[in-house]
Amino acid sequence: MLASLAPRGRPLKHATGPRIPSRTQRESLVAEERNDVNIDIRDVVERRSRFLIDEIRSGFPRYDHAVRFTLRSLSNYIHVGDDLGSHGIARGLRFRSRSAHDALLRLIADGAGKSRSWGSVLRNEHPDPLKAIWDRLQALPPDELSSDEVVRQLQAWPMVLVTIDEHKALDKKLPPFDRYREARVEVLTGDPTSADGWCAAPQFVMR
Repeated sequence: MLASLAPRGRPLKHATGPRIPSRTQRESLVAEERNDVNIDIRDVVERRSRFLIDEIRSGFPRYDHAVRFTLRSLSNYIHVGDDLGSHGIARGLRFRSRSAHDALLRLIADGAGKSRSWGSVLRNEHPDPLKAIWDRLQALPPDELSSDEVVRQLQAWPMVLVTIDEHKALDKKLPPFDRYREARVEVLTGDPTSADGWCAAPQFVMR
């Protein structure tokens, strides 16, 4: 699973928004922010995964802030290739509800690409809640608990950009697909750098 992760890439600006910077410009921005342009996220994911495994094997595992933030950080690296803030994650996700996709395009068209107003409109949602993943990892036999298994669990269901109202409707203790079916949330998948070409995500298609 770790081998399937690509080196970290910074999400591009949306095609309908400001001009997309060149690769050199993007690398310069990353260098200014973190000075680690050439980082291989597999190393980061391995270390973060080992932290979770060590916590589980401690004999007294706790689902505290350290564990929650580590799971969230891992999810960010796995799904968008970087541990960005919620705004950056939203723009880099390859899965969006149809309503969130339309809302995102409106926000960008209105020049709100970096506005805090995003937080009142959109949410980055984990179809498989991080707490549920943590509970499953704890329940695994010791010989099955590995960094690859941590990644597999987090990769199983992609993070989805949804609207605030959809996020509320999804607040149900059901399996991922059932949560989205009950809430009637249509999920699309596509290239986050483009406004076009988005289509129904197979794993979320209502049956």
